[in-house]
Amino acid sequence: MKTKSSIKTLLLILLTITLGSCSKDSNTANGDVSLLYNRWWYDKNDVAPDLFFNATGAFQQHQIINQSSVFYNGTWTWENQDQKIMKVTHDSGTGTPTTLWFQFSGIQEAQFKVKQSTDGVTFSNTTLVYRYTDE
Repeated sequence: MKTKSSIKTLLLILLTITLGSCSKDSNTANGDVSLLYNRWWYDKNDVAPDLFFNATGAFQQHQIINQSSVFYNGTWTWENQDQKIMKVTHDSGTGTPTTLWFQFSGIQEAQFKVKQSTDGVTFSNTTLVYRYTDE
């Protein structure tokens, strides 16, 4: 009898651990946002600007315009970190700040997906895929 009781207890513990692990995985399905920080990200199709999110809230964007390398500097904050919505403000060279919102998904060690918005409410239907490289 004691053996059956021990086996039941052991099975209950294993079941609890397994179910707890599954729910944790689903909560982080869109990835850990800290993977975005302190590295350059490059558009998979090489049409959108390169992005850099400093962990301290600084933002840089880089692109080639008319064969010239152009950098834009700004700041970022989490508008809604649970929904992975980031607000970015930067000077696009006009002297007037530009504000965009990014909604991230599928954040992984080497890539993420993002949609953009100009009002923080309506996000584009186009999803860009960014990849990390050491270059």
